[in-house]
Amino acid sequence: MVLSFFLNYAYTNGKPQGGEILCPCTKCHNTCWEVRAVVYGLNDYAKKIYNLIEEAQQELYP
Repeated sequence: MVLSFFLNYAYTNGKPQGGEILCPCTKCHNTCWEVRAVVYGLNDYAKKIYNLIEEAQQELYP
C-alpha cells in the first residue's frame, strides 16, 4: 500500500520520462530509469529477502 502511494506520487508530482521514474532502490542510487512494474517488482524481491532473514533467525530445534 505504501509503495503504491509512493509510485502514484512519483508519477504525478515527480518528473517521469516516458512512463519511467528513477529507481528508488539503494542498488541503483537513483540513476536507472524504470517503469512502474519493475519498481513494484523490486518490492516483492525485498520482501522475499526479508522473509529469508527472518526464517534464518529461527531456532532449528525449539
